[in-house]
Amino acid sequence: MEAAARAAPRVVGLRLFVEWENERAQRTYAALGMQQEHYHMYRTGFVPF
Repeated sequence: MEAAARAAPRVVGLRLFVEWENERAQRTYAALGMQQEHYHMYRTGFVPF
């Protein structure tokens, strides 16, 4: 996925979403060189999630 994103001229980066409790995934992303963002995500749904 990263190779395809880098090859696309209009793509400027990748963003992954991880649940707060999923520390294993957070460690994995950090080990891959990804950085934690500084904001929370909010949503509203029009159908049940």
